[in-house]
Amino acid sequence: TRQSSEDPARVYDIESGALLRAIAPSACGAVLGPDGTRVVTASADRQSGQRRIACSDADTGMEHWSCAVFRKCSYAYVALAVSPDGKTLVTSCDSSDGKSLLAFRMADGTLVWAASLGKGDVRAEALAFSPDGKLVAAGCSDESLQIWDAAAGTRLHHVPYDNAPRG
Repeated sequence: TRQSSEDPARVYDIESGALLRAIAPSACGAVLGPDGTRVVTASADRQSGQRRIACSDADTGMEHWSCAVFRKCSYAYVALAVSPDGKTLVTSCDSSDGKSLLAFRMADGTLVWAASLGKGDVRAEALAFSPDGKLVAAGCSDESLQIWDAAAGTRLHHVPYDNAPRG
């Protein structure tokens, strides 16, 4: 959890509610791996605005890997999702080359693929893997839904807001 944009991400014991540790100063996104052993955070340097992601041990807070992948962002958070098998991380970003969706290998932080969500300032505000880990759904800032092949990083479907089913 986070109290304000200046506070770190915090890890709490779910049963007692006790604070276990604070990690990732100025965290703007976090996700726990499916087995609960690793936590991935996105954070920003307060002075430069440079964004980075880091994968840490959930019990000790020790960082396994990190990489700077974001330039100064105009939005306050980053969407993150870990595949059901815990092998792949997908994140939204505002990268200097226009790629706004990145996939990393959870084991070591190696970039697997990078893709653009579309023209302009379209960003993923929510990300989720399918239960089998083969697809990634991205809820985008232009109110569209995009479905991606999780292994290849290719867009399979784009549903604009105007065509979205309504209940």
